[in-house]
Amino acid sequence: MCESNRIKEVIVVDNYSQDKTIEIVKKSKNTILISNKVNLGFAKGTNVGIKKSKGDKILVLNPDTVISTGSIGKLLNCQTRLNADIVGGKLLKNNGSIHNSFVRKPDLLTGIFDFTNLRKIIPFDFFHKQHYYLHEKYPNKGIEVDAVSGAYMLVNREVFESIGLFDENFFMYLEDIDFCVRAKQSGLKVVFCPKSVILHEGGASSNNADKINHKAWSDSRKYYFSKHFSKVENMVIQKVFILDDNLTVLWRKIR
Repeated sequence: MCESNRIKEVIVVDNYSQDKTIEIVKKSKNTILISNKVNLGFAKGTNVGIKKSKGDKILVLNPDTVISTGSIGKLLNCQTRLNADIVGGKLLKNNGSIHNSFVRKPDLLTGIFDFTNLRKIIPFDFFHKQHYYLHEKYPNKGIEVDAVSGAYMLVNREVFESIGLFDENFFMYLEDIDFCVRAKQSGLKVVFCPKSVILHEGGASSNNADKINHKAWSDSRKYYFSKHFSKVENMVIQKVFILDDNLTVLWRKIR
């Protein structure tokens, strides 16, 4: 690591990978390897690493990220300068375009028009842009936001001690938003730091992976809204999600 003087420990949680990850990590000095016997999902797998850690600040990283030189230092400086409890940086794709690195707290309209296939219909693109702050000029300095991506998130240990770890009812997707929303509800500060940049490559797609990912996405969106919204609102949104799931299955069969 280029910023090893700032890093006290490196913990790699292997979620039952089927590649050579474990062999590679074992060759790395001063790295703690936790090898799970099954894929626990992002939230639970990350929590395993957090429980093992000892530092006052914990940097959560996705396995498909590449850290740029100086990025961690910039993230730490931004956190200190803005007195933030949780900070996230800018995520770039392989082609240099920007990944969605920070979002607004989802509302009912976001759930209906952006968390379903309706987002692919141009008139409903407004809700997608609203959710990801795309209507606004991209910030060039640290700003307070509702939530940052769990792919690259620096968290003070006191946050976990105050609100708990990532909710393990999320296997994958929305656990980072849920975590930040809980933090904000507790009066904590979440900040996006655009000058701290890393590469977020993203996983390769396959038909089987798409099916697994849709199942995880479907379960997560249903759980998120059941957790954060009223019974009346859920009477609407859960039916929309079920209809969207059925249409997705039908589309896969006929295409």
